[in-house]
Amino acid sequence: MRKRSEEMIDMLVSSVRDDTSEHDKTVLRRVLNELVRVAQAESVQSIEADFRAAELALSNNYRR
Repeated sequence: MRKRSEEMIDMLVSSVRDDTSEHDKTVLRRVLNELVRVAQAESVQSIEADFRAAELALSNNYRR
């Protein structure tokens, strides 16, 4: 995970109410880390799909 994501997660976790248990903060941190991981994976999939589409378009143009 990138440093910026870690900083944002730290900020979000530290912004919860003072009486939030350490367990709940740990769960929140874990969920936010997983959310970042899923978002990064989706971004990679989108980029890969764009490359495949571009590759297909180029391939079709060379066949003509």
